[in-house]
Amino acid sequence: MCLSAIYWSRIKDIYYCNTRTDAKNIGFDDEFIYNEIKKDNDERIVKLKKIYVDNSMESFLLWTNKEDKEEY
Repeated sequence: MCLSAIYWSRIKDIYYCNTRTDAKNIGFDDEFIYNEIKKDNDERIVKLKKIYVDNSMESFLLWTNKEDKEEY
């Protein structure tokens, strides 16, 4: 979600000092996340499960019909 929010908000630059390897060396190893993203949904530890509800498109329709929105 964080990466999506960065792209959707059109942030142009992200400044950082430490690398993935630096984080890994102090116990924050995200390699499993990078590996999970590459897998098909049925092979992931955390599964994405689509649910169906009658009003699922309501917020999208509100956005579509909003007159003063900022286009992305």
